[in-house]
Amino acid sequence: MLFASGMALLLLSIAACNTGKSDATRIIDNNAGGTISALSTKLQAAQTMAANANAVSTRYANLQVSFAAVYASNQDLTGKLNGLQQANAAPTNPPGAAAAQVPVAAGAAPTGASAVNTTPNAVSGSGMTLDPPVTAKTIDGNGCAIKPLTTFSTTDAKIWVVAVAHNMKKGVLFTANWSGSFSHQDTWTTNYTAAQICVHFYVEPKTIAMTPGSWTVSLSAPDVPSASATFTISGTAATAAVTK
Repeated sequence: MLFASGMALLLLSIAACNTGKSDATRIIDNNAGGTISALSTKLQAAQTMAANANAVSTRYANLQVSFAAVYASNQDLTGKLNGLQQANAAPTNPPGAAAAQVPVAAGAAPTGASAVNTTPNAVSGSGMTLDPPVTAKTIDGNGCAIKPLTTFSTTDAKIWVVAVAHNMKKGVLFTANWSGSFSHQDTWTTNYTAAQICVHFYVEPKTIAMTPGSWTVSLSAPDVPSASATFTISGTAATAAVTK
């Protein structure tokens, strides 16, 4: 009887022990749970970083496409601009000219040309005509003489010679010959056509040491008889500028 009671108590104790967990087991379980939670958090962070990296990569790819499109557009515009600049290239200046020759509207008298003899006196085989030249101290925006003069000084900054050309062709060589105590020549080849234009050249009395006295300047072009203008220079003889 006593043996049976003891056995019963032993079995009950073993059963009680089997239904519970030891402190070591609970510590292991808790650590495992914390580790799993930390790993889960890191995994989520890694997934977020990967998603952000994908977004950045997509934006970079889009930017590359946009840049390529902008570059291609810029190249196209540059090509068109270069073509436009070549088509509208500014005419070259005659030797000693302060500004490019500016075409004058056909049939209109150039500004400042009231004293110019507008009756053509020289006709070329190509149909180009050249009015008698005049001399002046200044020209206007069209390259035409302002207030033609025949008297100048050695101290004047410039002496211009201007002639109105009609039906001017591209490739015409104009020549200005200055004659006095010595000779000086300038040439200019046209690089455009014009119905009417003021062809102009100038000299600087001090630069080329022009002396007081009577001078003549003539303008000519192939197949066009030379036309000239006479003027007088007063004052003290200038000394030519020395170029080093």
